[in-house]
Amino acid sequence: MVAKAPTAVPESVLKKRRTSEKIAAERAAAAVKAKAARKITKKEYVKRAETYAAEYRAAARNTVEAKRAARAEGKFYVPAGAKVVFVVRIRGINELAPKDV
Repeated sequence: MVAKAPTAVPESVLKKRRTSEKIAAERAAAAVKAKAARKITKKEYVKRAETYAAEYRAAARNTVEAKRAARAEGKFYVPAGAKVVFVVRIRGINELAPKDV
């Protein structure tokens, strides 16, 4: 069997390969780091959602208890209405705020 002579590879191609391998390794490391960060933030999101769910359950439980207490006393329970704010914006004169005039 005859051994083949190694083919010559241009230096620019070798540089391109090394650079591509380096970039691929950096991207892989960044992907692992990002995955770990996403895992941590996901845990935080779940924890926050559980807190909100517990808060809503407590509010619903309080409403039910208030209705029961009112019924036991022979009264009516009226849930709290929406909080409404009435705001008036005063433009002022010649583009000056009213507090400056």
